[in-house]
Order: sequence, then structure tokens, then C-alpha cells
Amino acid sequence: MKLCSVLSSVTACLIAGVAADFQIYYEQQLIVSPTGDENTISNIRVFDGPPSCDDVNLNYASLSIVGDASSAGYARCDGCGDYADVATWDISELEMNAANDWGHYTIYENAGYQLTPADGGPLQGSCTRDNGNTYDCTTGLDNTHGTRLFVCSSPKGGIHAK
Repeated sequence: MKLCSVLSSVTACLIAGVAADFQIYYEQQLIVSPTGDENTISNIRVFDGPPSCDDVNLNYASLSIVGDASSAGYARCDGCGDYADVATWDISELEMNAANDWGHYTIYENAGYQLTPADGGPLQGSCTRDNGNTYDCTTGLDNTHGTRLFVCSSPKGGIHAK
């Protein structure tokens, strides 16, 4: 009996050790004003795991997608395109510059999707292209839909809201 419990504990530790430490999602947020005007915003979000709507609406910060992510709070995505075709995107670079202490990193396709620090420091993990999860969350007049882009293993966690 003791052998079984030891083996069970070892197996559980091994399974937990291969779990991803964060997941990266591309999202589109449709914001409707009280007058009916609509605005769509594209963001990158980094979660500790598959998010709940509370995570999406309250607990995690978003990075606005722009052409230059050298400023904190922004992301740049080479290869992101029409939202309907997320699964077919050929993402060559995803740069993320968080506004908090999470840091500034780029994931390069030609480097095996390694999490590369902007300051040239040591690699901080590796990612796998994976669009196997989505979310659709509504609050008031806003609707946010996200599709996972990467599952990553790293000492880093999600980018939490302050």
C-alpha cells in the first residue's frame, strides 16, 4: 500500500511539473456606448490558466496591440490578422511589454517560441502555439471574446491587474 501512495505522489508531482505556467490570448473587445456607437479594441492577455469571466473582466491586465510595443502596456504581433482565422495565423513575433513588474519579452517563431527578454537576459521559458481554448464574456454593453495563442512554461505567471 505504501508503494502505491508513493507512486501516486510522484506521478502527481510529475504531472503538475509539466503544466503551463501561463497562457497567452488574443482578444477583441466590442464596446458599445449608450448612444449605440461601437468600438472594437484588440488586446493581448496573459493568464495563469484558462480564464473565467471574472479573470477577463476584473483580474488580469490587457496589453493593447500597436505597431511599436517599446512602451509599457502594449503588445506587437507580427502575423496576427483577421480575427476569424486565429487558428491559421503564422505568428512570427509576439512582443509583450507589461506595465507592471512582469517585464518586456518577445516570442520568436524562428527561435522555437522561446520567451526572450528585451534586455538580452537569459531566456525565461518556452511556448507552444495552441488555439484550443476561447472565452466570451459580457458585462453591461461590452463583449470580450478571446482565443488562446500560446501555452507557455516559465517561472513567469499571468499579468495581473493592479
